[in-house]
Amino acid sequence: MKIKVVDHPARRQFLVEPRQFSGRLLHRLPPAATPFGEVYLELYLDPHHPDNRVGLYRAGTRVLESITELDRFEAEPWASGYLQGIVDAPFLRLTPATRSGLTQDEAFAALAEALEPVEQALAAMIAEQREA
Repeated sequence: MKIKVVDHPARRQFLVEPRQFSGRLLHRLPPAATPFGEVYLELYLDPHHPDNRVGLYRAGTRVLESITELDRFEAEPWASGYLQGIVDAPFLRLTPATRSGLTQDEAFAALAEALEPVEQALAAMIAEQREA
C-alpha cells in the first residue's frame, strides 16, 4: 500500500509506504487503560530475530525506536526478539527540547502499570511460540 501526500504550499508530492510488520497480529490482549487515557497496542508475534522491536509512540509520532531503550521495559517480553509493533500512549510527556526522551512521571508510571497484564499475556504467547 502506498499513500500519496500532497504538500500544496511547496507544490510537491510524496509517495509514502507505511511500515509493514511481519508476524501474526495479536488480537486478544488485555486492555491497557490508565487514568490518563487508553494505550493503543498494535503488536505482532514473529519468529525470533534480534531486529524485532516494539516502538514507543506518543499520539502517532515515534518517540523511541524500541521500548527497550527505557530501563523499565528492558526485559521480557519486550526484549525477547519475538515482538514487533507499536505501543502508543498519547498522554506521555516528552523531555523538554527533544523528541526522543520521556519524562518519567506519574503518566509514565501509569503506562508501566497498565502494561503489566499485557506483558503477562505476551510472555505466555511467546512461551507457546518457543515450544512450537
